[in-house]
Amino acid sequence: MDSRKAEDALEAVWMLQERGKPASLERVAQFIGEGVGADDLAHLRGQGWIQARDNGELHLTEAGRAQARDVVRRHRLAERLMLDVLGLKQQQAQEAACRFEHILNLEAAESICTLLGHPTLCPHGYPIPAGRCCETLSREVAPLVRPLTELTPGQSGEIAFLAPSFHRRLDRLSSFGILPGSRLQLHQKTPTYVVRVGHTELALEADVAREIYLRCVQSPQPEGSRTDADPVDRG
Repeated sequence: MDSRKAEDALEAVWMLQERGKPASLERVAQFIGEGVGADDLAHLRGQGWIQARDNGELHLTEAGRAQARDVVRRHRLAERLMLDVLGLKQQQAQEAACRFEHILNLEAAESICTLLGHPTLCPHGYPIPAGRCCETLSREVAPLVRPLTELTPGQSGEIAFLAPSFHRRLDRLSSFGILPGSRLQLHQKTPTYVVRVGHTELALEADVAREIYLRCVQSPQPEGSRTDADPVDRG
């Protein structure tokens, strides 16, 4: 079993357990898109990374969890890099991250994390395991992508990605034109978040605003630049 396949298998066990699903050989193989057999399991067990229960369910050992955590961190940072900095579409970013994660070392991952402003969530809304750079909170540059809740009224940016808690919320936001690549400007934060997308103004609750991430945030426009002619839709 080569190192890349071993990392993919450990990452699959971590992510299956993260989603509350039992990790079996079949599920792991389906997750990574590659067959995983008894020899592969023997290799992972021999490394001290995996334990197999009598019912066939796989569990990470302490050493395996540390290894899987590192792979997951590299993958999710790579995915954010592809989306936030390189501007790839989500599917392209996912495919590129699957390859890039295997060539990142610790120092490179920490540099990317600092460049991105120590993000805590991947584009799908799953947590990015923290690194040493996050513990020291060394923010050498401002985050390139920020949640809408961190903007001040008047600031605007391009929607980088959405991380909705519910799929129907994604459909609702999309119907209002809140999509990756769209331009959004924040007008107010209380009592609700009021934003402009295109020629439409929308009122959003705080929990929805937290799930909208923007890149290239610009400073507030001068007073008087806002047009109040358009109606506000309640999203």
